[in-house]
Amino acid sequence: MNFRKIALKLRVQKAGFSAPRRLREPEEGVAEFRQNLNEQRTSRVNARFDAEYASRLSFVIKRWLFEQPLKAGALLLAAILVLAGCEAIGGLDINKALSDTFVPKAMEGKVSLAFDLVVDEKSADPNELAMLKLLQSMKLNLDALKVENAERMSAAGTLAVAGRNIPFRFYVDGPRLTFQVEGAKKPIVIDTAAVTGEGGAAASADGGVIAELQKKLSDPELSRSIMSYLIKQLPNPAKIGVSNVDATVHGESLNLFKLSGEVNGTELLPLVKRLLLNMMKDDQALKELIGQVYDALQPIVAKELDKMAAGEATGLTGDALGAAPASVMPLLNGIRDIWNDRETAIEVIHTEVKQVLTIATVGLAGIGEDGEQALKQVFNDTTYVKSELYFDHDLKLRKADTALMIAPRMANMGGVSAVHLTVASEFWNVNGAVKADPIDVSGGSLAVTKETNPSDLLLNLDRNSNVFKLLKDDLHVLRKQFYLPMGDGAYSAELGLPFIADDVTMVPTRYISDQLGVKVEWNDKTKTIVVTDPFAGTTIVIPTSGGAIAQVNGVDTDMGHEVIVRDDTSYVPLRFIVKALGGTIEWNDEYRMIQVTKE
Repeated sequence: MNFRKIALKLRVQKAGFSAPRRLREPEEGVAEFRQNLNEQRTSRVNARFDAEYASRLSFVIKRWLFEQPLKAGALLLAAILVLAGCEAIGGLDINKALSDTFVPKAMEGKVSLAFDLVVDEKSADPNELAMLKLLQSMKLNLDALKVENAERMSAAGTLAVAGRNIPFRFYVDGPRLTFQVEGAKKPIVIDTAAVTGEGGAAASADGGVIAELQKKLSDPELSRSIMSYLIKQLPNPAKIGVSNVDATVHGESLNLFKLSGEVNGTELLPLVKRLLLNMMKDDQALKELIGQVYDALQPIVAKELDKMAAGEATGLTGDALGAAPASVMPLLNGIRDIWNDRETAIEVIHTEVKQVLTIATVGLAGIGEDGEQALKQVFNDTTYVKSELYFDHDLKLRKADTALMIAPRMANMGGVSAVHLTVASEFWNVNGAVKADPIDVSGGSLAVTKETNPSDLLLNLDRNSNVFKLLKDDLHVLRKQFYLPMGDGAYSAELGLPFIADDVTMVPTRYISDQLGVKVEWNDKTKTIVVTDPFAGTTIVIPTSGGAIAQVNGVDTDMGHEVIVRDDTSYVPLRFIVKALGGTIEWNDEYRMIQVTKE
């Protein structure tokens, strides 16, 4: 779905833009649009590879496939686990079995995930239909999953998508994810701190207090207590049962407990309501859990509160607060006194949690018939999650099969009538001696940072590889398309928008370079602007004085107008720079602006 185009359309429809002078006369609404465009431009969403997404990918792999490795069967396996109920059934202590499942442990395994879209061609946007068909069937296989401990894991597998089969390996070591895909010249390394900018001076000074808090919350015993509490409060769904079966795991025949459960969309709201009521009623269990969390976090938070009172750098705020004003000190001291008194702190936290539970309960009870009907459009009897979990007699999860179907009954589904996800997984050598397989980076690697863009990734790939063809030819990750409103064509120092000079459209050099995904540098020695597209192998040298002749890959080229510098911003001819970088421009009469496209 082209969200940029949709967002732009919502902003500009009937806004009253005008074309360049040689296209049409000025109209009203230009100032309003310029303000909207200025807000849009600050996000720079068109130009840069979303390195933050890569960081989130690293986090997901670490948290869901690593810190809690038995969820490796599926991201949604957790849903059926926590909805499986708390009562013992068929001789299986469900609470203990599921609580232990959420505790990180060493293990080996394999996972197969299949994702399918049911495409409705009649309701699909013609511009999006090709992409929907491309992604309507995907399969991910992890054939060699190895979890060494709560900080280290590895896996090898394949991704099948768009008719292409892509083998890969990854290795996680703390916040660092190393990824090797068939066709890559060098491994790709994603370091969460480098990508997100975390771990700065404050974090270093405090030893990473947020990481320390997360580590405490991930403690096996605390994780077990949290999950045990939640599972204890959950009611059993209508369809749940336990049987004793013989099954094969990693070639070994085992006698296992089989826990089968199913929840459809119509059951979800009643189950959530019952859960909230159970949590409100069981005060003692809630206070005990709060006490365990408090005991784990108390020393760390107490230390940070002392630093805040002293105006020192703290990992909770990321910088020094300075000396607290006299009006704030009583409040800060009161918070410290409460936190340092275990009984009082637990009572205060318990009161706050109960208030949240009460608000949620009242909110769900008061959604009314219209609200329930709206929920039923998505959570109906054709939406369901089914799971079969196999435990050995030591209550270790050894096998899991899960199926999720989301089939909303809505008028406009954007060409997708249903989503189907199936996951099959097996686990062995649980709590055994497991060593993750590192990926060798001694020959170099591609480090992903905030500045990494798609062309950097593609340059690291063999152009004949499946992953290169998927990214460039199928997913068009290099494709850029954006719009430039011209207003009345006059120069605006405040907004720095394109303007018209001698019937030539001039555009800010850095802005157009960022939008087209290329790099721009200033050569102080030659007083020239150098624009490079490493992927296409294009280098443009633009003079800032002495005429309108630039060099494109060493060939003199007439730009149509010399560079204009105003208010410390350089402007280059739009048509020249776009054409030199392999793009096209055209007047879009629907939106009354210039459309720029680069494949």
